[in-house]
Amino acid sequence: MDEGCCHPLGETDSVFFSKESLLKKYESFRELAEMKTSAEKPPYLKDFLREANVLKGQKVLEIGINPGYLAVYLAEIVGDKGRVILAELDKTITADAKKNIEKHKVDNMVEVTEAKIERLPFDTNCFDIVLSDRTVSLIKHKSILMKETARVLKADGKLVIADCVLRKPFTKNEVEQFRQDFACVFQAVTIEKYVDMFENSGLKDVKIIGFMNEECVRPSPRIKDTVRGHLGFAVISGKKL
Repeated sequence: MDEGCCHPLGETDSVFFSKESLLKKYESFRELAEMKTSAEKPPYLKDFLREANVLKGQKVLEIGINPGYLAVYLAEIVGDKGRVILAELDKTITADAKKNIEKHKVDNMVEVTEAKIERLPFDTNCFDIVLSDRTVSLIKHKSILMKETARVLKADGKLVIADCVLRKPFTKNEVEQFRQDFACVFQAVTIEKYVDMFENSGLKDVKIIGFMNEECVRPSPRIKDTVRGHLGFAVISGKKL
């Protein structure tokens, strides 16, 4: 998209990503789903999956907007006695996710459902693991989602997210000027803020794996100079005790 890359989730009627951008964003996850061990993967992915530590028979919730490749991969782990729910927060790519899940013949283990940030459509204490990859930064009121994920987690369940984090704050003017078109950048928050949100939601043992020299986004020429030095990337996990 020439105008921008990611509108704030929940604040616009239009899609916040083009379908083409989303498919490109998750291309390496397609290779993960197809078990191509030689394929290049994002540097954080190994840590993300290790922190999740998904096991056979578990019930897993993935929160995001993506074509279902991670859900396919997780289904192979949880097996017939487990369950993977992909909660799509935007309709942009829901149909593609369902097609990919059917293509890989895991539709008996994976369900795709549309969800709202304010109230996830799931019972309290029902998931062993909740995962979210590169989605939370799109949400302005992140603490609402954090509390909802804590609600649906079982005792001893774990939340693991991977996303952009703020290293150096933007000016108020920069946020006002660019947030509507580049939400994933200008709504990023610090690691300290994430820790506070996790703990205020009742999640403990918060762990951070930082990739502060990683380029969490490839910024548009329109904002490239503005974002330089401001962003990093992190995998953040916490447990419901």
